[in-house]
Amino acid sequence: IVFVDPSRLAGYNKNSVDERMGVARALWYIMHNAIEGNDVVQKLGMVAIAHPQHAKISVVDRKLMKLNIESISGCIPIRIGGFHIVQPPWFFTKIVFPFMKVIMPDRMRKRVRVYSGGEAKILKELKEVGLGREVLPSEIGGDVILDIESWILEMTSRGL
Repeated sequence: IVFVDPSRLAGYNKNSVDERMGVARALWYIMHNAIEGNDVVQKLGMVAIAHPQHAKISVVDRKLMKLNIESISGCIPIRIGGFHIVQPPWFFTKIVFPFMKVIMPDRMRKRVRVYSGGEAKILKELKEVGLGREVLPSEIGGDVILDIESWILEMTSRGL
């Protein structure tokens, strides 16, 4: 499971090609680490959970979205098992999602689910698709405490 929180892009300059490519390279790194030596991910696909609840419209970058979707669907040898968007902000359904649907391949588009409402309702709906609290990050009510610094150290020690 890959967890994405676009609100962490605060300060991202979408007019900077260097910053856009840096974010894209970070996604590539995460994707490659997800499939490296992991037969289950290669067979069943990676699950992504996006939590854009606190994201600002100012970080919406259509060029970055297009670059990432094209990478996932054409360059990186990874399957998407599911893409779950939890508690999107108001502009997501009006601006972001319609654009995403246009540039997403049909197979990927069918794997996208959007969850709105209270935490209990969302956790129940995620459990129905096999994502229980034990695999969900604490940011959305799960039991997993994310520690990016430790993850980076682990990947570095493994030579990845």
